[in-house]
Order: sequence, then structure tokens, then C-alpha cells
Amino acid sequence: MTVVFFWLMKDTNFFLDKFGVRSLRYSLAKMLAAFYLQVSIISLALIFVTGSCSWSYVERPDLLLLGSSMIAQLVANTLAVYANRRFARIK
Repeated sequence: MTVVFFWLMKDTNFFLDKFGVRSLRYSLAKMLAAFYLQVSIISLALIFVTGSCSWSYVERPDLLLLGSSMIAQLVANTLAVYANRRFARIK
């Protein structure tokens, strides 16, 4: 799914046409920030799926897991929006 997201973001105008947002095709820093955020969300979903004993959509997650994942997602969103990291080319 990450590969499809990157392809849609880099080589097409899918998000511009469907959602009316600005295209990221010509801004590498913004593209990498969006890519980082998408990988963060996928990783968070993977934690919920692997942390359940039965079907992930049937079982309620523990409140500690829910709280820690919300904090982790808040940090990831803050980094994706406000971080200025030269090594990751995120501005």
C-alpha cells in the first residue's frame, strides 16, 4: 500500500483531482513528510492488528495501548508538520 501511495503522490494528480489538495509532485520535502506520516499510520495500525488475540476489529484494545498510540501519532504528526530534519530532507 505504501508503494501505491508513493506512486499516486509522485506520478499522478490523484489527490489533487479527488480531494482538491495541492499537489506534492514538485516538492521533495513535502512529499517525504507525507510519506513519513503514511508509514507512521500504517505502523500504528500494524500494532493494533498484532496486539489482538482474535480478529482485530472485534477485540477492544487495552486503554494503555490506545493512549500510547494516540501520543505516538500526535508526535508523528507534529514531526511531519513542523520538523526540519536535514538527514531526512523534511522541511
